[in-house]
Amino acid sequence: MTKEKRLIATNKTEEERDRLTEKGYSETIAERIAEKVKSLADYMQYGHAIIAYYRQNGSFQLVTGTLISYSKDFHHSYDMKQVHSTFIFWCMEEKGWRTFQIENFLDWKPIV
Repeated sequence: MTKEKRLIATNKTEEERDRLTEKGYSETIAERIAEKVKSLADYMQYGHAIIAYYRQNGSFQLVTGTLISYSKDFHHSYDMKQVHSTFIFWCMEEKGWRTFQIENFLDWKPIV
């Protein structure tokens, strides 16, 4: 990763952290969530992951997702700078594009 890309990624993570602290999360937790979401996005561009999050109605979700077909479906490459409060992904179980609020994100694990 070039120095410029690393700086952009760091700035994006800081923006996400700031948004989460505005929602009432401590800075430490907000930073952890922002880093995990960024690593999820990086991984899902080339693979599948199990994602745990809460829906807006409070129901727990555990789904398999990917971003592999993002550029084909949306006609541009995935850009983490465009992620603000929601995260988009292809849900393998529902066979469609879904989103979740970043503040409701819990964790993820790669499928290898």
